[in-house]
Amino acid sequence: MGKKITSTDIARFANVHQSTVSRALNPEMAWQVSPEKREEIRALCRKYGIMPSRAARRRGRTGRIALILGNMARDLCDIGRSMRIQRMCDIFQNNGYTLDLIRLDWRSGRQVSVMRRILSSWQADVYIVPGILLNCQSLDLLRETSSRLIVTLGEDMDQIPYPDHRWLSYFSVDSSDACEEAFAAIPPEHRCRMLYFGRRNFASECKIKRLRAVIARNGGDPEALESLFFAAGGSLTPVEVQRRAARTVRENAGRLNRFSSFWCGGDSAVFLYDELRRAGRTPGRDFTVVAHGVRGRLLEPPEPGINLICSDVDQTAEKLCEYALHLVDAPSPGRLVQKLAFHPARYDLLKEPPAGDGPESGKAGTGPGNPLPGEACIRGKAKKTSCRQKPNASKTKHI
Repeated sequence: MGKKITSTDIARFANVHQSTVSRALNPEMAWQVSPEKREEIRALCRKYGIMPSRAARRRGRTGRIALILGNMARDLCDIGRSMRIQRMCDIFQNNGYTLDLIRLDWRSGRQVSVMRRILSSWQADVYIVPGILLNCQSLDLLRETSSRLIVTLGEDMDQIPYPDHRWLSYFSVDSSDACEEAFAAIPPEHRCRMLYFGRRNFASECKIKRLRAVIARNGGDPEALESLFFAAGGSLTPVEVQRRAARTVRENAGRLNRFSSFWCGGDSAVFLYDELRRAGRTPGRDFTVVAHGVRGRLLEPPEPGINLICSDVDQTAEKLCEYALHLVDAPSPGRLVQKLAFHPARYDLLKEPPAGDGPESGKAGTGPGNPLPGEACIRGKAKKTSCRQKPNASKTKHI
């Protein structure tokens, strides 16, 4: 009977130290070995029947992928996020995995300790966590806990937030090319006065910074871009977001008439677009709207008159799931970037403008040039008018 091959022999065959073999076979430490050498060691192990210990196999294969949410109520109510989570569930289940949703209250003072307890419990093979839930203190504590951590970044974050933590993996989206296409689609006469309309948060700051850089590269004045915010930070439900956006649009109807191109968040573009049409302005001729949003097989696109910079829900879910499954077998840190796409408006598919809000809304807001209740727009300037309705000339005959 021949001599039994051990990990010491595998290290000698691969011309590495025995500790390197141990790291290559440990799912939590394999990222420290180069992909070429790691594959060589694993091939030798398969050839000679060397398998990781039972504990290593148990820790490395739970059959679960965990998605950590900082605000579960908001994320599950948002149509784009909920459809992405649904698609991720389908993909993981088709690959023999289940998706666990873990709630982490990012507003509590125990964020670091709770995060460490979650990751040290070996509840899942890979953890997907938004970057907003992490900080340098929590990452220093987590370094010894798990190397299979995917940090999802917001749109237009050009640099990774934690460059010193090289064991992290990142998933982000890039809208630079889509913004260039969207700016090129705006008529030159609409570029002189532009307005960003959205929530006051870090994502809006990144979008404004990106847009001003695009304007400067195309020979325009970055200061021509102004901003109007309808909410500041905080956690709002979709209903609250819609309500505040609609109220802000109505209260600033006069100011909106000064602008001819609008850049909006996906949750506020429709309200702004409808208000502009109620004011008698024609999309494509009098104004242009560019919105950031999402698309998918089960998500209907917004109004055809709105230009859209968007991520595909199904494509995002597929890429993120593929990346997570790859980390299960080969936890090598890296960064995956998804490019957003630009979908131009289809003005040929426009319907009649939406009706107004009053009792005569079925007639008052259906044609160009019809005023808002109590206001008439003449060449972009608001003029107060009487809200009294004229009596109907037709009479109803009662039988």
